[in-house]
Amino acid sequence: MVFATGLFGSVSRRCYTQLIAELANNLTVVSMNDIGTLCTKDVEDIADSLEVSSVGFFSHSSFDKTILMSKRVNRAFLCDPITPPYTNNVVPDTQYGVSCPTYIIQAEKAYLAKLPIPKYFALEMDNIQETYVGVGHTDILDDTWADICKQIGFWEVADVQNKRAFEDWTLDDFQRSNPEQTTRRVRQTYRTHLAKSAIDFFTVPNMLTTFSYYG
Repeated sequence: MVFATGLFGSVSRRCYTQLIAELANNLTVVSMNDIGTLCTKDVEDIADSLEVSSVGFFSHSSFDKTILMSKRVNRAFLCDPITPPYTNNVVPDTQYGVSCPTYIIQAEKAYLAKLPIPKYFALEMDNIQETYVGVGHTDILDDTWADICKQIGFWEVADVQNKRAFEDWTLDDFQRSNPEQTTRRVRQTYRTHLAKSAIDFFTVPNMLTTFSYYG
């Protein structure tokens, strides 16, 4: 499976090590080490290097939609897919030559935020689509990077608050339910769900009609 990071594959895979580790339990995960964008030729070159007729494609955020038109891609799992307007799906997919089944999962806060992913950038297709509640666009990243994105504040992200009335507050309860740690657990549950859903999608033959939602 080819793993495409954000910004057309230009974000370092080091930002995704926790997710990649979970995916790698059941899948062979290949990503680009070079700084630059991932294009259709790159995906096809990877397939050639692995000596396989086709590969799976996993993407987060913005990517080149023409990758989905390649006969060398057998399935595509897309997290918060963003495509430039000139390749956006404004007519049925068959007119664009998209030849592979797709699974689209959307982080709720990426689309319901004050500054959401614009609809004209969002990819809409007829295959599996799912919304995962309570997380944002950057919660897929390792905690260090997700925390930085949270501090920057551009994207709305998972933000668990366990506020109590003054008379109910205790140090033990605070330590057990520390908001930072609770938020990290929410992210980890999300990443685990992504990995499980992707593994099932790429390995279970009838996955197109048997997916479950864990939100």
